[in-house]
Amino acid sequence: MLQPTGTRVRFIDSVVRGRSRNGGSGAPEYVKRSWRRCLDEYGLDPDSSPDPVVVSRQDLLARKERNLELVSFADVEMANLYQQLAGSGYSIILTDRDGVLLSYYGDPSFKRAASRTGLVPGAAWSERHGGTNGMGTCLHERAPVIVHREQHFLTRNTGLTCCAAPVFDPRGDLVAVLDASGESDRAQQHTLVLVNMSAQMIENRLFLHRFRDAFVVRFHSRPELVGMWSEGIIALDPAGAVIAADRNAQERARPRQRAARARIRHLAAHFDPAQPQAIVSPAADPRGASRRSLFRRRAWTRVPGARRRDAGCDARRAFDPDRGPQRSR
Repeated sequence: MLQPTGTRVRFIDSVVRGRSRNGGSGAPEYVKRSWRRCLDEYGLDPDSSPDPVVVSRQDLLARKERNLELVSFADVEMANLYQQLAGSGYSIILTDRDGVLLSYYGDPSFKRAASRTGLVPGAAWSERHGGTNGMGTCLHERAPVIVHREQHFLTRNTGLTCCAAPVFDPRGDLVAVLDASGESDRAQQHTLVLVNMSAQMIENRLFLHRFRDAFVVRFHSRPELVGMWSEGIIALDPAGAVIAADRNAQERARPRQRAARARIRHLAAHFDPAQPQAIVSPAADPRGASRRSLFRRRAWTRVPGARRRDAGCDARRAFDPDRGPQRSR
């Protein structure tokens, strides 16, 4: 463990040990946990200025090859996010599961700071190498984080604001982090929202690609949002059995897991693989009473066929939890 001798390291040590009078100037708990790891596990000195760790060109190429689908799908979303944040000074970054920077869309105004802090392809941004930072801390927390300026552990990074969100594969394994980093003087919550939405779109693309030969149910409480980042996706085998569900689908199932699972089983039991081009939705009770839907509320779904076709098909069916699929009127 690093002995607290410098001014900054003494401050950080006092915060994580609970001896700071101001409690750490409002640092989030995940930042304090990261600071503790940097001190106790990695033995980092916040005032040290080692050269950024950058993997070899061969290693970087091998990592990109292993993550070819991820990098390909992420590229589209990174370009979109970069356009959304154009002029704000943010650069868009994708790391692999080890925190190694794979892809980078750089804002021209941010080039000097990016070079100084090591935001270059192949740079290692895990906490062990980069201290508390958006990408490395997101890998530990497995959740969206903002690391704003002085919340970074290493002094050389304290001019940065990082907004990072995790990317999970269809098995639920954390495979990447999407990050927007810049020199903003504010912790931009709306930037984190945009980053998280883009990360979810990457996940959706990975899920649909992984189950491209399966029957896929895509649903949302609002039909116009099917195909967007917040949709839920369920994959079915040719017999109609549920074989996978993305994070959004699982999140909608969690409040009433038992009832949701029963409705998934009901959907699978009434699913007809011979009619794959259907949009399925829980219908309102004709007597005016709202029926329970698959996930507590109305949900519109799209079910492309095997070897997934365009999800924008027009055939629609109403899904009644008690009677199975019914034709819309």
